[in-house]
Formats: sequence, structure tokens, C-alpha cells
Amino acid sequence: MNRFRGALVTLLAAGTLAGCASTVSGQAQPAGAAVEQSGGSTGSLGGATEDAERSGGNAPNAAPGTGVATDGASLIAKLDAGMRDVTSLKGELTMQVAGQSINATMEETVENAKVKDAKMTMDFSGMNMELLLVDGKTYLGGDPSLLSGMGVKQTGKKYALVSEDSANPQLAAMATQLKRSLQQSGPDGYKAFAASTTSVKAGAGQTVNGVPTTGYDLVIDVAKLAEQMPNSELSSAGAIGLDTIPVSLWLDEQNRPVKMVEKVEAGGMSASVEFTVGGYNEPVRITAPDPSEVATGG
Repeated sequence: MNRFRGALVTLLAAGTLAGCASTVSGQAQPAGAAVEQSGGSTGSLGGATEDAERSGGNAPNAAPGTGVATDGASLIAKLDAGMRDVTSLKGELTMQVAGQSINATMEETVENAKVKDAKMTMDFSGMNMELLLVDGKTYLGGDPSLLSGMGVKQTGKKYALVSEDSANPQLAAMATQLKRSLQQSGPDGYKAFAASTTSVKAGAGQTVNGVPTTGYDLVIDVAKLAEQMPNSELSSAGAIGLDTIPVSLWLDEQNRPVKMVEKVEAGGMSASVEFTVGGYNEPVRITAPDPSEVATGG
């Protein structure tokens, strides 16, 4: 994968394993940024209207008559409140990067708005890959050719342990990247994204999986994000002309993110990602693979 593709994948997929909660909470704007209303009509975020009714007047930081947050701080507050009681989520991801298609499904258990355990399966370039995060350990599985391509020498194993202590440099590098993403997960940890968002607008609402939503359009400053996340592929983004990332997200009536879309063009290439949450707080059981099926020595 060239540096351009690496930068795009890092930007678009950052936080995906770390959960939809972390992704959109992190990309909400910090205090002081205005939220502007754009052409489409939006549904109610619920909380602002209810606050207004309880106080006998207009809710603070709410656009008159809409219940839509008008600054980043109130949007973040809504996301935090919406995710507070989330214990699990299931979702689907579709990514197009430089003409390559990646489709993924994921399940997560959530604790204090951060990922606890997760399972993600991906199909790309005719190859299947599986990532498991269980009890603080990460496992990579999938097609045998994938593991061998990663330098896994223990044949006959279905999974490889992804650890920073691995003798396999590719697995060690993957572990470092995943660790960084997980450290950024959750509303409290995703300050890098919040500090890098330069614009928030109220977008058009839509129905997602039968659920009415409120839309928001955000813009991420890539240079600021690179400063917040050093030693990542983001450092090369400016060199290939990637300055901003537009992000659209939709919240349900409980202020939980149910869909996120990102699209960018740079260096003569384009990339996009769409993440949709299929369900919250449904039963999710994620288990570690049998030790006999795990390659641990690289």
C-alpha cells in the first residue's frame, strides 16, 4: 500500500475498530464553533427540546424551533449522553480506497463509552480478514494467504496473536496502530478529533434502517489532526494534497450515531467510507480463539 493509500485508510478507518461511539464523538466540534443550518430539513435531537420544555423557555445552545445543537460543545454533550447507556453495537462498513472495495461487519461490547471486546470481519481484494479483540488481546485471522503474507511462519494456525512484543515486525506494527486507535476511543479519549474539527453544520435528516435521524455535516482539518496524532500515516497527508475531510453523521432520537459517511479526493484518487449501525444493546458474544489455533511466535 503506498503512502497516499495509507494516509486515506488511516483517516477514514481511524476509530472504526474503536467503535462508532469514538468516531463520531471525537469528530464533534469543541466549544465555541458554530453549527449552521444547511438546506435540508432536520429532525429533532430530542434532548434540547425536552430541556426547553422543562425550563419553560428555549433550550440553551438550541436553534429556535428545531432542537438542533448550535455549537460543538452541545453536540458533544448530546453524543456523550446518547452513548452513556450503550453496552454493545453492531455495524457494517463499506470503504472505497483508490478503486479498491472493502466491506466489513463488526460487533462490539462497550464499557464507559469505550470498546471492551470487538470482532470485525473484512472482505477486500478477494481476501477475507478477521480481527478479534478479547480481554485486551488482539488476534488476526482469515485466509491462510493473508497470514503467510504477514510473515506468520506457524502454518496450520487459523489466527496470529497481534502484539507489540511480537517477533514479527508486521504484527508488532499492527499492534501499535490498533493500540493507538483504542487509546483514542470514547468521547473522553477522542480529543484529537474534536480539536481538529473546524466546521459543524446541521445537515438533512434521513431514515436509517427504519429509524428517523438528524444529520450533521462536519469538516476535519487534516493538518491539525496530524499534529494530534504524530507518528502516523497522517503526517504524509499534506504532501499529497489532503487538507480537509468532510464527514456527515446521523443521530437517532436518543442521540446515538447510526450512520457516518466520509468522502475525500486527493492526489488524483478518491476514497469514501460509510459506516451504519445496525443495532444497539443487542446480545453480543465475542470469544477468544482456541489457543491451539493461535500462532504466537510470529
